[in-house]
Amino acid sequence: MTQTIPRNTKVVFTLSFTDGTYSDYQKFEVTVNVDYINVLVNDVGLTITSKGRLGFNDAGNSQGIGFTYNEGENLLYGGGLVIGIGDTLINDCTFGTSGMNNDFAPVEFVRQIIPTVKSDFDVTTIFNDSVATTPHPVLIKNDVFAWGSPADRKYIISSYTIHNTGSVSFDSLYAGILADWDLTAATYATNRAEFDAPNKMGYAYEVSNNNHYVGIKLLSSGSYNYYAIDNDGSAGSINIYNGGLSKPEKFLALTTPRPLAGAGAGSDISMMLSTGPFNVAAGDSVTVAFAFIGGDDLADLSLSAAAAQTKFDNLNPVKTMMLLRVLFLFTQILSAIPPCLKLTALIPLK
Repeated sequence: MTQTIPRNTKVVFTLSFTDGTYSDYQKFEVTVNVDYINVLVNDVGLTITSKGRLGFNDAGNSQGIGFTYNEGENLLYGGGLVIGIGDTLINDCTFGTSGMNNDFAPVEFVRQIIPTVKSDFDVTTIFNDSVATTPHPVLIKNDVFAWGSPADRKYIISSYTIHNTGSVSFDSLYAGILADWDLTAATYATNRAEFDAPNKMGYAYEVSNNNHYVGIKLLSSGSYNYYAIDNDGSAGSINIYNGGLSKPEKFLALTTPRPLAGAGAGSDISMMLSTGPFNVAAGDSVTVAFAFIGGDDLADLSLSAAAAQTKFDNLNPVKTMMLLRVLFLFTQILSAIPPCLKLTALIPLK
């Protein structure tokens, strides 16, 4: 098989077999040279793509596993990263007004880092919004981490470093994860979405048989917003059923709080968990990170949320040590300065 074969090509294999005078054949299909990875190292599974989409790589949901818990059925209809600056400059890879948006394009296709550096399963990819009708423009490095240790088996961390590659500062950048949950395919119409403010976590469950909980937690610092969507537009929600999601509606979900969807008997729900606004100068960047969590109940989700926060806070010990080293050297320099010069430096000049 050549290296030039197009991405996500379906290859048909024919298996022929013979036993005496009897012969027959069977055919099976394999997708090769894929630009997505199924992260399956612990109790949750999630497909990571090369363009910011989560769960599935394609609009038909044939490439990927969605989001799974305890090797069960898929619980995520679709989702992905949304970046907005104002109510018109919104770029994403999720549901639009005429099918799926495709505003992000791969710069470096998703790959597993071997040997791993920070977790038991490290994944990285880089994409930009050069194919969008109106680019911001941004370059996004997406790093994904998963662990198999007992306390860390029920979540996956996804970090996005968003670089401003333009010549103008972003004065109000928002970044969020949009997720349309189906818990499960048979009971998607009786789901509920709520918000756990102390954990900065949106979560969802099925109201009558709530033994599967899913959550998205904000790990990075910064202001947050959570908008729970009743997909049918009930109770004043954004209406996904009626024409999909427009850019102004996505900006509304990025910036306006709505803590509950699926009140009463439940409904078909989605959620947007976002962070911002950020001021990002030209050539500068901001990093936002989220944990995708599965659990048996809200208490279970909360335990994993706390574990994920601890892991994220300790993902960059090298940077922490470098900062401590700089502070140490600075104190050493200060101690070598004569007192009279220190006093002079502290007295403002008229």
